[in-house]
Amino acid sequence: MNKKGTCGKTWLAVVTGIALIGAAHADTKKMRIAFSNNYAGNSWRQAMLKSYNIVTKKAVADGIVAAADVFTTADKEVPTQAAQIQNLILQGYNAIVIDASSPDALNGAIKQACDAGIVVVSFDGIVTEPCAWRVVVDFKDYGDQEVEHLAKWLPKGGNLLEIRGLAG
Repeated sequence: MNKKGTCGKTWLAVVTGIALIGAAHADTKKMRIAFSNNYAGNSWRQAMLKSYNIVTKKAVADGIVAAADVFTTADKEVPTQAAQIQNLILQGYNAIVIDASSPDALNGAIKQACDAGIVVVSFDGIVTEPCAWRVVVDFKDYGDQEVEHLAKWLPKGGNLLEIRGLAG
């Protein structure tokens, strides 16, 4: 599997999805997307932010959206991210993409965003607020594909080391 390609495809799906949701209601050229991120302290999160910037810079350059700004909390705390989301509402963003610090503790702020007419999309750190869109990974399918890929690289077997990072 190509993790870089997977991450880029995920962002493309998220940004395109937001643009298409907005397209049903208005021209997306004036739409502004905010990304509320709760953590950036490991290599996966750095790769995620880099992929987001690559995809969204192109979306802005191509006139699909007006802006796609990133906001990362400094302390990984739920109240900080909730306040960040409330600030994004006040700043008039049309859509907010969220990698949440908690599945349910941000629901109040997310509901406020939805009530303000803002499209909310969560991924990775998925939220439970029903008004938010959720982009999820089929981990069973992902695992099946990973095993098939490794079997091709190790047809006679071998030793593997799986390294896991922080949840979310």
